[in-house]
Amino acid sequence: MSNGIDAFCLRSMSGFVLSRISFVFTVLAIFYSVGSLCSAEEVVPYKFPEKEKERNISFKTETDFDVRDYGAKGDGTSDDGPSLRKALAALIASGKPAKLNFEKKTYRLDKRTDNDYNIDLSGVNNIVIEGNGATLILHPDNSLLKIYQSKNIIVRDLNVDYNPLTWTQGTVLSIDKKKGTARVSISNGFPQPDPKLVKLKLLYARMDPKTRATVRNHYKYPIYTPLTTITPRGKGQYIFTFANKKICGDMKVGEGFIYKLVKGMHLNTITESENVLYENMTVHATRYFGFAGGRCKGDLIFRKIKFLRKPGRYVSTLGDGLHFKGNEKGPLIEDSHFEGVWDDKLHLALMVDAVTKVHSNKKFTIRSTQGGDESPELQVGDKMLFYNFGKGTYVGSSEIATVEAKHPKARYRTITLKDSLEGVVPAGDIGNKNGMGLNISKFTICYTERQSGKGAVIRRNTFDLFHRHPIILRTPEAVFEDNEIIGSGQSVGIKVGNAHIGEWPVPYNIEIKNNRLTDNLLWGIWVNSVYSPKVKPGEGWTRNITIENNFLKNQHANAIRLDKVSNVWLKGNTVEMAPDADPKFAPYVENLSRNVIGQKSF
Repeated sequence: MSNGIDAFCLRSMSGFVLSRISFVFTVLAIFYSVGSLCSAEEVVPYKFPEKEKERNISFKTETDFDVRDYGAKGDGTSDDGPSLRKALAALIASGKPAKLNFEKKTYRLDKRTDNDYNIDLSGVNNIVIEGNGATLILHPDNSLLKIYQSKNIIVRDLNVDYNPLTWTQGTVLSIDKKKGTARVSISNGFPQPDPKLVKLKLLYARMDPKTRATVRNHYKYPIYTPLTTITPRGKGQYIFTFANKKICGDMKVGEGFIYKLVKGMHLNTITESENVLYENMTVHATRYFGFAGGRCKGDLIFRKIKFLRKPGRYVSTLGDGLHFKGNEKGPLIEDSHFEGVWDDKLHLALMVDAVTKVHSNKKFTIRSTQGGDESPELQVGDKMLFYNFGKGTYVGSSEIATVEAKHPKARYRTITLKDSLEGVVPAGDIGNKNGMGLNISKFTICYTERQSGKGAVIRRNTFDLFHRHPIILRTPEAVFEDNEIIGSGQSVGIKVGNAHIGEWPVPYNIEIKNNRLTDNLLWGIWVNSVYSPKVKPGEGWTRNITIENNFLKNQHANAIRLDKVSNVWLKGNTVEMAPDADPKFAPYVENLSRNVIGQKSF
């Protein structure tokens, strides 16, 4: 059975949800804006420019360097790390556009103590890493590849794994809810946990052995927590004491788990670089994120990337699949497969500063809300946009006249603007606080428009068996099309907005079309602005969103949720609710508690 809506438009509504329990419905067209009832003509659907979708990176190389010529054996047991480094050093010393070649063999790279990365491409240009189907086995203390301040880099046809693995996993044998402990056994072939690891506050995660994904419980009880003690009990068994005892609330004997054994670097980092292509790469394990970085220029392309779990493993990463902030141009991610990624499959966001001191209406001291390497790079002439997060108000914008670096380690900078701004609220001394440790609602934040990550293209990918969010998109002017999302863990299929400390303001001009979402635990598509109920319509709202011709199957909660969003075009979306969906998700168009007009059901 289906139900069609020809045209429907609402204004002045901060919450909007579509759902259906017992039958399929198709939304032919809904036009949603700010103010009052409107006609379809008043909302123009955002369309991402077709010409911006086609991208590639290519250049000619003048010479080849083969790792076998420098002693690499590729037998899977010898340490080929020194040979790899010799070949790479010779390539860089040549100063020519060059290619580093592997053979289709297995190369073991043992522990490296002079660098966290096995391949370091810092300050180089025009280099191709040609894997030819090679498999690289890494040591858990090292990551694969660092690309820093480099231009025209291509990496392709590689497979990556770790031995020993960077996590362990096993089965819960018994539970003591009062003590907050569990007796567990480690599965065959996985590393034994060192009791000293508890000092690192590494995470334990609950896993469902049937689905091989995170336990689903709507966060009624925790599914992640560090351990406070690890007590050996012989024959691969241990008593784990949980930092948060509530995790035992609905824990069951026979339940699976994973426990991180390392803390640190991403498998690949790409920072302050220009024109980078990864192609035909398969990842079976990581130390943290698969690919991460920011402050890049030009094209950043990920094509035919696969995150795949090997048989018997719960995960393929120990963090996000791809995570990028503050690029001048959004990445192209296409024809890739994301399976078993621990956290977000894909996370694109901004780099945001907090105003810590107001010297005058033109001069401000600012500091990154994330700290460390996640600070935006500022230049004279950059356009800076200022917002008061708690009120959701747009303060204004101006170009930078001068930049004075101060306390580089803490990422404090003092900037002078060309124009005066009124209403900037300083945070004062925020010390070393970062992320959720900051109360962002009480002061002004700012970001540079140049590094807002505009123009991401995410198409023809499969996001399969994920543990948290498959997609988090917090950058403007992006398209998400022809993707498949299968089997969410604890959260939402596609999340646009949902501001997080240091990743705000909200996105705008987003096209979500022709995607298929199956078996999502919570909302299939959630578009929102900020948590604060004080936010009023305008620059502080996520806006100009097209949601068209998507199919949501076996949906366990609301199919589409819009919260504090303006100018939305919904057309041709089809939803099929799961037979066991919670009855509270009956078919309706609902206003949440912050809305100002009543319900309309269909």
